Amino acid sequence: MGRFYHVTSCRNLKSIEEYGLEPQYGFLSEMMMEERSAVYLFKDLDEVVYAMNNWMNYITHVYYKEDLILLQIDLPDDFRLIERHGWEAISYKTIPWECISVIDFPDLDKGKTEHSTESNNSINE
Repeated sequence: MGRFYHVTSCRNLKSIEEYGLEPQYGFLSEMMMEERSAVYLFKDLDEVVYAMNNWMNYITHVYYKEDLILLQIDLPDDFRLIERHGWEAISYKTIPWECISVIDFPDLDKGKTEHSTESNNSINE
């Protein structure tokens, strides 16, 4: 399948280690008018940098930047994801801890200024 990335609070790490990365519907899902619980993944590190330098600044009343951690997700070939917006992949099922590693954030000072423009489609349908 491939490698993806997820940004979360360090306060969630113990639960992720125990239960995996579970689909959630929280404040950010509501703010973005999502319709169901999901795990939202970035498709590459450039998109993580873009998010951290742009839209993550608008949600600091929910998350402190210094409390955020970056998870690297390495999924097996048969794991189904939905791709949208060209930079995002979505899982509607739990991602097991065995597929997850905590990594350092890339250099946020060398960020990109716009998103990828690939079309929406499904990954591994």
